[in-house]
Amino acid sequence: MPPDNALAQKLLDGDYSLVNIELKRLVIKFTCDD
Repeated sequence: MPPDNALAQKLLDGDYSLVNIELKRLVIKFTCDD
């Protein structure tokens, strides 16, 4: 299953907050990586 589908499934399952946390974690990881 492609990541996009997995993400969409999480959104459908009402798991949006968890997805949001993961996205923020990635953003922080990239912005603090320099």
